[in-house]
Amino acid sequence: MIYIIAKGAVAVTVCGEHLLVKTDKNPSVGCNIRQVNEEAKTLFLFMQENPDREDVIRRLTEHYGIDEKTAESAYDGFGAQLATEGFAEGRDA
Repeated sequence: MIYIIAKGAVAVTVCGEHLLVKTDKNPSVGCNIRQVNEEAKTLFLFMQENPDREDVIRRLTEHYGIDEKTAESAYDGFGAQLATEGFAEGRDA
């Protein structure tokens, strides 16, 4: 599964707090704002820059020095949460 970040979804930092924000006027699912940690914000930005799953996993392993299995788990779990909350759309690879 690959996850495509929704149009209008952005990552911002306000007063040291990392937030994901849906800027569309009529969000279809979930809340418009989600607080995340720095690692989740980085993962979101990687996914937004290039939706290719393998590229995101490679970038995670390089950026954080983690193994591929851990990076895959982070991508799959976070991507599924984002899709459930309307910040992304899951598509078969």
